[in-house]
Amino acid sequence: MASVPTDLSKSTLETLTAGDLAMFAEIGVGETLLGAAGIARVTDEAAKQSFSVRCFGDASGIFFPHRINGEYKSCRIRRDFPEIVNGKTENKYMNPWGERRHVYVLPGYESLVADPKISILLVEAEKSFLAITAWAERVGSKILPVGIGGSN
Repeated sequence: MASVPTDLSKSTLETLTAGDLAMFAEIGVGETLLGAAGIARVTDEAAKQSFSVRCFGDASGIFFPHRINGEYKSCRIRRDFPEIVNGKTENKYMNPWGERRHVYVLPGYESLVADPKISILLVEAEKSFLAITAWAERVGSKILPVGIGGSN
């Protein structure tokens, strides 16, 4: 069974830069939600060694842990410097080598799943998931967003 890699010894919010926090603030995602989601910044070395991300370039970026029933399953890393091929960004989000994608939900989703009145909203990526979650909290709407980990 997978476990949360140990190189995230600092509080997750301590690892995020002012630029990271500003990027999330632009989409309405605050520090409380980022902390609850366990969002952190990882170095190229940590992404490659602790999280088994394989790429030719720099793998540093934002770490999104994927947990099911409170248990760490996997992650995705949103790279700061993905490759540009023929003018298009490639490999912006990376999974650990050999891992299948996992759904992205926040701790506490179980109570929403049990409620038949809750609408489920599928979203592509973790940032979209967090933006929808923050919006729902602001407007008092009960929905269950589920991140599906990309489109490719």
